[in-house]
Amino acid sequence: MSIKTEEAYWTVLDWIINICFFTDIIINFLTPVINDRGIVDSDLKTIRNKYLKGWFYIDVVASLPLEFIILFFPYASVEQLQMLALLKMPRLLRIGRILKFLENMPYANIMRVVKLFMLFMLISHWIGCFLYFF
Repeated sequence: MSIKTEEAYWTVLDWIINICFFTDIIINFLTPVINDRGIVDSDLKTIRNKYLKGWFYIDVVASLPLEFIILFFPYASVEQLQMLALLKMPRLLRIGRILKFLENMPYANIMRVVKLFMLFMLISHWIGCFLYFF
C-alpha cells in the first residue's frame, strides 16, 4: 500500500469521525432533558436553552475539522499547527458523558470493567504522547 493510499484512508476516517460528532450535536438538540423537578421535558426550546448553556460550545470546538481550522492560519509553523490539534482534546470530555450513560445499562458491571480498561489505555496513550513530544 502506498503512502498516499494510506493517507487517504486516514483522511476518510477523520471525516467520518467529524460527521459523527456533528451528528451528535444535532441529536443533542433533539434529546429530551430532565428539568429541575425531575420530569422529562421534551420541549425543543427548553432542550435548546439547556444545551446552549452547557456543552454546546465545547462540542462545537471539539467537532471542528482540524483542516478547517488550519485554513485560518496559512503561515503557521508545524509546532503551531500541532498546538492547534489540542483543540480536539474536548472530545475526551464527551467520553465521560457516554460512560455515565452506560453505567445505567443492565450490564453495568461489565461496563465498569470496560471503563477501567479504557482508562488504562487512555493513560498509556497520554504517557506515550508525553514521551513522544517531550
